[in-house]
Amino acid sequence: MKKPVSLLIGMGMLCLGGTLVDADDLSKNRSQSRIAQSTSQTVKPKTVAQVQTEVSNQVFTQISQYRKSRGLAGLRTQPALQKAANQRANELFVKFSHTRPNGRSGLATPSDYGYKGIPFVENLGFTYYGKSLEWYRVNGAKTIMQGWINSPGHNKNLLNRQPTEGAVGIAFKKVGTDRYDMTFSYLGGLQRSEYKK
Repeated sequence: MKKPVSLLIGMGMLCLGGTLVDADDLSKNRSQSRIAQSTSQTVKPKTVAQVQTEVSNQVFTQISQYRKSRGLAGLRTQPALQKAANQRANELFVKFSHTRPNGRSGLATPSDYGYKGIPFVENLGFTYYGKSLEWYRVNGAKTIMQGWINSPGHNKNLLNRQPTEGAVGIAFKKVGTDRYDMTFSYLGGLQRSEYKK
């Protein structure tokens, strides 16, 4: 009897090789048997915090690669900027603006976390897609980067020559059973000794 061999990933199915495998053949071949056993195991879903970190890292890497592809330096990570970017992403569910809910500029956020450099650029964004965490894990970074690259003002910030360090913050808000909206922020800055007029 032919049965599809597939691997459950979040809400989707990934067919291994797109073929039907004879169940009798699987029992004759140990390596194929191990594949069949591993595909029947449930994949533990990622937590909100894990997906936030994963998407944040993906976007940060893509920003650095994009900058390098345009002849600019990549970015270093910076812990205080990361905390500030995370804070800004969370604040966007309260007030979507470059002005924070406390009335201060979004670029003032890094100083709240001890950043001694110069915050130079801030990009913000949101998706009210109501998608699963798995969808964001797979598509979130691409969605963010496409939006920012296609927006002249956001793209200008991504390609600003001043920042040498940066961070991306991601926040999710649950809007249903395994359904989330996402806000995101990018902060780019540099140490005072690196400033070029």
